[in-house]
Amino acid sequence: MIDPFVGFETSRKIEEAGIVLLKNEHAALPLNAAKIRTIAVIGSHSDVGMISGGGSAQVDPIGGNAIDPPGKGATHWQEEIWFPTSPLKAIQARAPKATVKYDPGTDPATAADAAKGADVAIVFAYEWASEGMDLPSLTLPHQQDDVIAAVAAANSHTIVVLETGNPVTMPWVNAPAAILEAWFAGSDGADAVGNILFGSVNPSGKLPNTFPKSVEDLPHPTLVKPPPDSEHFSGQLRPSNGPRGCRHSR
Repeated sequence: MIDPFVGFETSRKIEEAGIVLLKNEHAALPLNAAKIRTIAVIGSHSDVGMISGGGSAQVDPIGGNAIDPPGKGATHWQEEIWFPTSPLKAIQARAPKATVKYDPGTDPATAADAAKGADVAIVFAYEWASEGMDLPSLTLPHQQDDVIAAVAAANSHTIVVLETGNPVTMPWVNAPAAILEAWFAGSDGADAVGNILFGSVNPSGKLPNTFPKSVEDLPHPTLVKPPPDSEHFSGQLRPSNGPRGCRHSR
């Protein structure tokens, strides 16, 4: 009999090794569960799941999608898939004496209210991507930049966890105390992130690419696609089938 859960530990260890600590002012991380009384967990369906990248790398989660995704009804590779691995539960398990509250992060004002007075606020932000598509920009979607800025203004002990497959712009970068890049965290991503946040695992991942301070730092801030009949679509040059114009060999 095949045990579908046997790979969770391997998945978790791979994710733990890949998480990158982008910022950690005044040793904000790791968190000390014995000293924390209140935690605000905010954004990105972090009560129930973590996002998966799309395309041929997609693995359907055991038990199905953790949320009813906005892309439902699209072809499978175009649909956002969320693994049922809950950061909220992982944080509660590691800080059992703390009061942990959740806000969906859909409104900057209510997110800031949730963060006020908490010993620490942890904001989860995401950008879904898949091969076969181009992202419109390096900006986090759904006004998440505004949410992060509002939470960090309300609570100086704000930690941001990014769930992305690529660099994003961070206009709020100076505001939070710590920033983690978790990438697409996998089937046991919440436990991996929890272990990093509370120090049972050291964040030792390295960036495979550069995060620009702003779009003005990019060599090509605006990408213009050639028309389909252009000579650039012949020979060795083919249309992009990956995020941000990346070409993948098949």
